[in-house]
Order: sequence, then C-alpha cells, then structure tokens
Amino acid sequence: MAGSEIDPHRVVQRTLSDALDRLTSAPAPPAWCAAVRRAAELQAPAWEGDAAPTAEVDLQTLSLSLYVLAHQSGREPSEVTPDALRKLLDGSEDWNGEPQLRASSAETLRALGHFPLEHDPAERIPDPIGQIWQDLTYQPEPEDPMDDTEPDPSAMHGAVARLRRELPWHSGSW
Repeated sequence: MAGSEIDPHRVVQRTLSDALDRLTSAPAPPAWCAAVRRAAELQAPAWEGDAAPTAEVDLQTLSLSLYVLAHQSGREPSEVTPDALRKLLDGSEDWNGEPQLRASSAETLRALGHFPLEHDPAERIPDPIGQIWQDLTYQPEPEDPMDDTEPDPSAMHGAVARLRRELPWHSGSW
C-alpha cells in the first residue's frame, strides 16, 4: 500500500482540492492547468479517505509528466495516451538512478521557458513550474562533504515508481 511507503522528503497533507488550487493558483499556461486537472482525475481514487503522505508529490509528478508529453506530442493533456505515459514512466534510469522523466522534462521545460537561462542551483527558480521540477528532482546530499555516500533519491524517483504501480492503466478512466 502506498501509505506505508517511506519517503524521506518533506510532505504536507492536503485535500485534492487544496492541492489543485495550490498547483494552479500562480500564473501558469493553460496547458499546465489542464495537466494538473487531468492528473487529479486520474489520481482521485488515491485521495479518497486518508490520502498517502506522498499523494501530493505523486500529483505533481503526474501533472509534470502529462504537461511534458502534451507539449512533446502537440496535444492537450487530456489526449495523452496511457501508452505514452507508461513509456515515459517506464523509461530507463540515468547514471544517478533517477528516472528518464527527470532529463526529458528538463529539456521540455527549458524549451518552454520555465528555467532561467543561467541559474544558481542554490536559488529558487522564479517560475512556479520550474520550481516544482526543482523540488521534485532535488537529491539531498550527505551532510559531511567528505562523505562518499550517494545522495538520497529524489521525490520524483519515488513518485514514478508509485505511479507505475497505482495508475488505473486498464480501466475506463482514460
């Protein structure tokens, strides 16, 4: 069950309505708002009753996936096929064990102007969608700079795994 999964990233319990409002309240392109609404439709069952602490991270990751795929295919987020989404989520991991979504979404978001041309990673990205991406892909480093331990996986890493397992791939939800 998703609620029993441990995720080292900070989570905040919200209702689905609160999460939708938070993700669409800042000035954002209509395609982003449509992607968030579509992600909420697909994830609504996960928010019934007591939502898992990771539900909002999963919603952000699914929204980002739909937004990127819609742009890449020239379609609306509601027209993204389950096969296209599954292919993106099932993609190979990068050298750091992070999902393919990380790199492909960065390229698309950069092309859409969601990242500044030059950015100091220690600063917040002024664009709300770019900031969501940065929060999802952040990998906490060990506290000791001399520690050879690998960084923790990103929040996106865990969300991709949960979405692969929990989305209604074969139901009439699509």
